[in-house]
Amino acid sequence: MSVHECSVDKLKEGDVLAQDVILSDYTLLISAGTRLKGSLIDLLKRRNVRTVKLQREEGHGMQEQAILRLEIQTQITNQIRDIIEKHTYSHNTELKELAAQADMIISDITNEEDVMDRVYDIRERKTDVYEHSVNVLSLSTLIGLRMGLSKEQIHDIGVGALLHDLGLRYVDVNYQERYLDDMSTLEKNEYKKHPVVAYQALKNEDWLSERTKQIILNHHERQDGSGFPTGADDIPFECRIVQVCDAFDELLCGLCCRHEKIYEAIDYMKINSVRKFDPRIVEVFLQFTAVYPVGTYVKLNTGETAVVLHQNSGNPDRPMLRMVSDSEGNPIEDEIRDMSRIRTIYIDSVEQTV
Repeated sequence: MSVHECSVDKLKEGDVLAQDVILSDYTLLISAGTRLKGSLIDLLKRRNVRTVKLQREEGHGMQEQAILRLEIQTQITNQIRDIIEKHTYSHNTELKELAAQADMIISDITNEEDVMDRVYDIRERKTDVYEHSVNVLSLSTLIGLRMGLSKEQIHDIGVGALLHDLGLRYVDVNYQERYLDDMSTLEKNEYKKHPVVAYQALKNEDWLSERTKQIILNHHERQDGSGFPTGADDIPFECRIVQVCDAFDELLCGLCCRHEKIYEAIDYMKINSVRKFDPRIVEVFLQFTAVYPVGTYVKLNTGETAVVLHQNSGNPDRPMLRMVSDSEGNPIEDEIRDMSRIRTIYIDSVEQTV
């Protein structure tokens, strides 16, 4: 076990303090060994604590598999934010640069080894529409590759994913952590116009394919006609891919809905497969999406507690585990269990996500 310093702004639930947090008046705020929850992180911020010392576990083989490398994700998200925030309704010149950004992400994903076989750790988080758009592009690219779509189709999907929420820049309504049904009629109508606003701004751009424009206009439509802006149910296949990825990532980000845990969002996609979403696309999506991301603490049917070490290809709901404690709460040392090989154990509940 080693110790590293971490900015309070970068703390996440599940981090473990390596040292006591002591205020300037020598008051003990939080003891060493405490596993942080959201309320404790908020407490640290309120008390103007800048950095803390955290435990870093080593030698236990935790292998998180992200779709995009962090530096690529951050770089492109910032570039997209800069471009879109400068955008005006009648000036689209700089938006053309997003096509190149989409191709950069697609290339980064395509060039990864074993991209067709991996199970990826995707996390719930609080973020803005720019990171959300990058994540929708990443998820859509993986589906496109696994379904054997052409380079042209995947390119159009990628550009559509990056631009699909452009219209949110022009709607005046708070949509964070709020369902449509919780909004007033005025707010609801304001939010529902964002696909049309984006489409109207871009419909005459010759650098965008018609396929991409339809993705921008129709990403909130649903198979049963319950979506918006038109309630259409005959949606192009490429758009249906973005619909699945957009709806899933919105749940993780709390965009026009309640912030959900990863397993809750996956349950939602399963329940609404066929009725709201194309079941073929949902099936492919579930093949590479980890139900329990690396670092998640889980309770087994045996009463034991474990933490997810890494994912098993082809088994997104049966990862490799490091055992933490037995059914009586006693520590378990140096025991690894592979759920893909031990079929008698299953995860009963999630104790803590990361």
